[in-house]
Amino acid sequence: MTTEVAADPGERVRRAVRWVLAGIVVLAIALVATSVQRQAPFSPYDEYVYFDYLTKVSSQGFVRTGEEVGEFARAELECRGVASYGSYGDGCGIGDVEDDALFPYHGLTGADLYTPVYFAITRVLAQPLTWFGMGLLDAGRMVGGLWLAAAASMTFLALRRFRVGLVPAAGLVLLGMTTPVAQSSFAFISTDAAAITAGAALALLTARVITGASSAWWLVPVGLLGVLAKPQAIGALGAALLIVVVHALVTQGRWREASAWRGAVLPAAVAAVVALAAQLVWGRIRSATAVGPGANLGVGSEHLPPDSIIRLLDNVLLNVGAVQPVEAQASMEIAVAVATALACAGIVAGVIGLSRQPTPKGASTARSWAIGTGALAVLMIPVLMLMTWVLDGSYFEPPLRYGAALLPFLLVSAGMLLARSRAIGWAVVALSAVLIGLSWS
Repeated sequence: MTTEVAADPGERVRRAVRWVLAGIVVLAIALVATSVQRQAPFSPYDEYVYFDYLTKVSSQGFVRTGEEVGEFARAELECRGVASYGSYGDGCGIGDVEDDALFPYHGLTGADLYTPVYFAITRVLAQPLTWFGMGLLDAGRMVGGLWLAAAASMTFLALRRFRVGLVPAAGLVLLGMTTPVAQSSFAFISTDAAAITAGAALALLTARVITGASSAWWLVPVGLLGVLAKPQAIGALGAALLIVVVHALVTQGRWREASAWRGAVLPAAVAAVVALAAQLVWGRIRSATAVGPGANLGVGSEHLPPDSIIRLLDNVLLNVGAVQPVEAQASMEIAVAVATALACAGIVAGVIGLSRQPTPKGASTARSWAIGTGALAVLMIPVLMLMTWVLDGSYFEPPLRYGAALLPFLLVSAGMLLARSRAIGWAVVALSAVLIGLSWS
């Protein structure tokens, strides 16, 4: 009898966690499904070329550099247009779709940068919906609900790994759903959905590694898959690797122990090399299979502004969950402001040792997390810009959504600050519920 009574509290918590997870999954799918029913235009964030990739992935594997967008996607664009940009082509069902000059990028694809990972997964999951009469575009968008459910669930589990209370953890996940980058990524066909999901998977794995539940070697395959799905997931992988290394060598003070180097530094180095090598191999494949010059995306410049690095340092950290250039609703701007404030406060508190995270050695894990997340949030956009300039000889200012993969890490940073504060947790839940109703309606 005594054993059963003692086990009851733990079982109640596990049951509550399962119910919250089920609620997150249902809410994610419902939000995206509702959004799909309302959305007609293509998203301004390259959904048109992503849809073209989705139509081709099952027949040709991947799109080639210099390849023209297919007639199916062009016909959809003529009928739907692009949100905030208007219509293209001759008009829905009028004439043909052969005039390249009437379409974005002069008729060429701009999605050849990406491997088929995201598109293959989405196509497999979307295909059954088409058997019941749903168009492929809407079916692909519906799969965004599954991507959102996966990302939100793993973020929640990462928060719970650090014993963040159920209420604050759920509130932060809901807050993440209200951000502009969440809606633009999951309510449409977008590789950013893969980036955020990869970031959530890496956040959960990193939490397990630094709490002793998983081996750091798992960062190699998970990081590789994430970067192949979306190159910008390299930011989340970088944060994960830095957190693991800092935790083992600095905050735990094990820099003299060979076991720490073998268990943290070596797998981190291998994960970084494998991810970068995969991108180089994919670059060679793109070059070898190109059918012509790539699309001119109209975003590059040969000149690197002297102040560009300094100007871009705060792009991710001070704009958590933001997108550009399309103006967001007021409710989404509120979500960005709140998420930014909580994430920055969590990082600062973690670095200086004020985290309220209740796990054993909570201060050390919070400090490791804050250092890794804060460093990548500051450096990611400038590093991506410099890499583009060095490799291609052109300046390209990465948009805010390129930092989307770090959203789960930033939410966990906020969670370490809130920890078990039920009052603030309920306030975040209430605010997020209102913002979800406004931003997703």
